[in-house]
Amino acid sequence: MGKVNVLEIVLSNATGVYIAGQLLQGHVNLELNNNLKLRDIRIQVRGKAFVHWTEQLMRGPGESRFREIRHHAATEEYIEWTQSVLGRREYYNSM
Repeated sequence: MGKVNVLEIVLSNATGVYIAGQLLQGHVNLELNNNLKLRDIRIQVRGKAFVHWTEQLMRGPGESRFREIRHHAATEEYIEWTQSVLGRREYYNSM
């Protein structure tokens, strides 16, 4: 894996599910096996939801009935945020 032995993000909330106003807290473990020159380390947070379900309907009269399957899906973006923790830049994009 090169110079990185461990790169781990550990959130305090083990479920990884958060609601509006709830504190997102955790830590990053980075273990190197050699020296590494860095200009920046950034933390990026993206929150989004995706849902998919199917609906089965029987259509038509009598023996000519057939099954109609409808697929439904939706995606919603909640937040996209990046913060530099070593360099000097700050990036922020809120949905």
